[in-house]
Amino acid sequence: ERAAREAAQEAAQESALCGVCADGRSTDDNSIIFCDGENCGVCVHAGCYHVDTISDDPNEKWFCDVCAQRNGAAPAQHRERCGLCSLTSMAPRPGFWSARPMLRCNRSKSGFVHALCAQVFPEVYFVESAGMRCATWDVADDKKIEQRRKLTCSLSTCSCKEEPREGRPALLQCAHSKCKRAFHAWCASEEQLVRVAEGGGLRVYCELHLPPACFEEDDDDVSVVAAARARRHSELLSAARGEGKGGLRALLLALCDRRKPQLCLRHLINHSPLLESAGGDDGDGGGYCDGGGVGGVGGDGVLSH
Repeated sequence: ERAAREAAQEAAQESALCGVCADGRSTDDNSIIFCDGENCGVCVHAGCYHVDTISDDPNEKWFCDVCAQRNGAAPAQHRERCGLCSLTSMAPRPGFWSARPMLRCNRSKSGFVHALCAQVFPEVYFVESAGMRCATWDVADDKKIEQRRKLTCSLSTCSCKEEPREGRPALLQCAHSKCKRAFHAWCASEEQLVRVAEGGGLRVYCELHLPPACFEEDDDDVSVVAAARARRHSELLSAARGEGKGGLRALLLALCDRRKPQLCLRHLINHSPLLESAGGDDGDGGGYCDGGGVGGVGGDGVLSH
């Protein structure tokens, strides 16, 4: 049974997402690493977890902060509690590699905060403590954090109320200077409302002020970007064809969804779903449809303009 579980864990690594930024891409400059602690499900980008060096030795184990403090054994059910949002490190849903990663924190009663919370709360920064990286915030910011505990999550999809907490959680407000909408860090993450800030770190936005997502134009493999655009084209087609609620209105709402990578007219023409398997590029001119269709959908399954 143990061998079968380990095999399933290893297989699940292929589709695992970073527990901080929710991105599954792993590169040489920022690889995804998995905690070797027993019963642990932490999966993070080295950069998101502030890991400076990764050993090339496959036999050398790496442990997240929680497991490292317990000599490689994660606590039962991963129940360390974050000093900011008050949620535990326990995975919010079944499955491997879905635990909420924790970082050491010298200002938290539990000694930990979520890696995501450490990135999105502007009061938090990192210091070296006893030779280890540690999250912290100034005593002068205690009042700000206490004020954050009085906020209410504005998302209708908020599910954090259903999870047990100890004390009120600290919430974040939209990074737009004049916006007062507030969110739990994990609610914002689930709704894809977290973006990388220009100066580093992560910021939370409401749907109105969320900077548009974009495709990774600097991806070494152009076919990856082409296929991603084709998949997005397919999503738009599905929205337009939706039973009962399809048509032009649904298509426009899907096009304006800032949580999804944006497709301009040129991309829609050059990256038809029909080309996804071929991985066409911007110069192939394929995917254009002049045929008739309803609600902006061409007769041969391509968005027409």
